[in-house]
Amino acid sequence: MKALLKSGDTDKIAFFASVSRQKELFIMAANYFQSLDWRQNPKNLKRIIEFYTKGKAPDLLGGFYEACAQVEYHSLQILLIIAYQKLEELQKLLPSQSIRCYISQASLDTLQREMGIPLESGDHKPVPREEDEVEEDLTV
Repeated sequence: MKALLKSGDTDKIAFFASVSRQKELFIMAANYFQSLDWRQNPKNLKRIIEFYTKGKAPDLLGGFYEACAQVEYHSLQILLIIAYQKLEELQKLLPSQSIRCYISQASLDTLQREMGIPLESGDHKPVPREEDEVEEDLTV
């Protein structure tokens, strides 16, 4: 198994680990697949879970799930920062307008709560949703 791990041949490692009956080999294979880019390759994610489970290593499997959660949390934080930057760009493009005219209050509240950054204050004009009826003045 150590020679296979050094070779980096993922298919052979997975096969060898699958046919083995040794707890240590399952764990070695799971550790190896965890060192790869498991977020981009769902097959590796499945193998990690499978081998930690076969290796009867719930503590390692739990640690892996915790790592997954941390990666997802970090990704969401990055998305929130990007959303805030986009709102700042909007404010620069329309400096005389309140961004609250274009963005729903719920979105602004979520960004403020998650980012801890107060956005520009001003009167909020609700953004009509598709299901909201909007009356138009058709008198000319």
